[in-house]
Amino acid sequence: MRAHYGTQELERQFAGEAWADHDLVFCQGDGRPWNPDYVSKRFRRLAGEAGVPAIKLHEARHSANSLMRDAGVDQELRMQIVGRASTDINDRYAHTLAEAHRAAAEQTAAYVLGEDPS
Repeated sequence: MRAHYGTQELERQFAGEAWADHDLVFCQGDGRPWNPDYVSKRFRRLAGEAGVPAIKLHEARHSANSLMRDAGVDQELRMQIVGRASTDINDRYAHTLAEAHRAAAEQTAAYVLGEDPS
């Protein structure tokens, strides 16, 4: 992000008065926002080149929230990062991931077998 910020500062200087300041992290070389269709198409192409699934971009916010929750990140911090104002909404869009399901199954199996589930 630091390197990106430095590049963006150079673009801002190069654009001069043509720079349209929208306070964006990712934007065109003159500060204007990218067309959403362009962003989606480019994302799908890059995901394909990287060999990873091309999720819908709005799902990335849900995935980030879920991963942070599973990692034990504080609820208030997660809400700030993903831009949620309500804990109810934040929890609704945080999905338990496969690893959490696996851990729950192992913990339950340990309990059934009379082992220490921790």
